[in-house]
Amino acid sequence: MPKGSQLIKATGTEVEITASEDLTKTVFEGFLTIRPEGTAKIELEYSVPVKTNGEYRLLIQKQPGTPNHTYEIEAFGKKQKGFPLEKDKELIVKL
Repeated sequence: MPKGSQLIKATGTEVEITASEDLTKTVFEGFLTIRPEGTAKIELEYSVPVKTNGEYRLLIQKQPGTPNHTYEIEAFGKKQKGFPLEKDKELIVKL
């Protein structure tokens, strides 16, 4: 997330999500267990402290060694088409 982002609400993790700063980003970290062939849903609601200039950019970074999880994103009330995360992806939402 952009540096200075604030977590408002989080559901779906086994432990409370923590926030930290890493270089130019705010990182939200949690943990959950998924059984083989299982699915899970994590929901994060957060605010960002930056001006958007008519668009919002979200960089989703794939963790090395993990399978291609499917992501479903809703930003600013706009639901985006679900996609498998095969590599790092930047999602741009027009406001």
